[in-house]
Order: sequence, then structure tokens, then C-alpha cells
Amino acid sequence: MVTRTLLAVALCALGASLPPARAQEPSVAGASAVVTAIVGTAEIKRADAPGWEKAKPGDRLAINDWIRTAKASRATITMCGGTPMVLDADAQLRIASDCRVHQDRGRLSSAVSSPT
Repeated sequence: MVTRTLLAVALCALGASLPPARAQEPSVAGASAVVTAIVGTAEIKRADAPGWEKAKPGDRLAINDWIRTAKASRATITMCGGTPMVLDADAQLRIASDCRVHQDRGRLSSAVSSPT
């Protein structure tokens, strides 16, 4: 009983010394981009796969993978630097290299903040 109490006190003290939790950003480690949001329909084509598959939030995109959106759809991907990019309806792009894309069609928007 005393051991459990000491452990609980130690854990509470440790928690009190930690900085406040931040909202977790999508992890792009090991990928060039991550699908973070989809409205409507989006599909991905892996560099080593013959066909398209339905995209879902959390899908990791590697170099030479493709993503496309259908009509009246939108998808957001987060690039390796943390920059979100929004593919509007009927857009298609390929992950060209780390942090670079090749836009094949449609409209793409992003917001880039200046370094501090």
C-alpha cells in the first residue's frame, strides 16, 4: 500500500513538472506527406501499385505517390515541413521529392508562415 502511494505521489510530481500538452501535429516522419483531412472523395495511387485506392486521414504519402480529389471534394495533406496543402475539387498531384509536389491538374493552395 505504501509503495502504491509513493508511486502515485511521484507520478503526480512528475506530471506537475511537465510543460502543458500541445495539440499533436500529424507525424510526417518517414513520409513526404500525410493526408490530414478529406471532404468528399479522394484517392491515392502508390508508386509501386497499379491502381487507385480510397484515401483516408492518416495515410502517409511517399515520393512518387499520387493523390487526387473528385468533383465537389477537397483533401488536405501536411508536407514534411508541417505546411498544409489543400487540393480543391478535381485536383491531382504527385509527391515529387521530400517537401516538393508536382501538380498535374486542379487548384492547390497552401499557407506558409515566415520563419521567426
